[in-house]
Amino acid sequence: MPELPEVEIVARRATAALQGRRIASLMVPGLNALRSIDPPPAVLEGATVTAVRRRSKLLLLDTDGDHLLLIHLMTGGGMTWKAGKVNPRDRAMRVVLRLDDEDPPLRIRERGTRQAMWVRAITRADLDAGEIPELAKLGPEAWW
Repeated sequence: MPELPEVEIVARRATAALQGRRIASLMVPGLNALRSIDPPPAVLEGATVTAVRRRSKLLLLDTDGDHLLLIHLMTGGGMTWKAGKVNPRDRAMRVVLRLDDEDPPLRIRERGTRQAMWVRAITRADLDAGEIPELAKLGPEAWW
């Protein structure tokens, strides 16, 4: 599992790359990476990324809309920007986030065979009310 400083660096670098950009599409070719389908990841399409925050070892892709994307990279997850077509048969591909410009999409991939990395679309109302089980069970933040 990536350690806390590594997750913090991923959040900062992702914020620098994504902040202010609109999400054109969100595809989850690795269906086992989808923690929940309620709400579906497609609810993030059209929203603008405001930041990528970290809570413990989880990442929150924050938007200007009513929904966010909760990401857990687990042991072998990582984010890359890579030009070229997305191969739907790529077994390591978990999430593909296309932006409204012509830049390469953000690809969240998982190295190794465990395939435990997951994502989940959540509502801002549930986040504010503390009703996200993955976040509610966490203790005090270690990095503050």
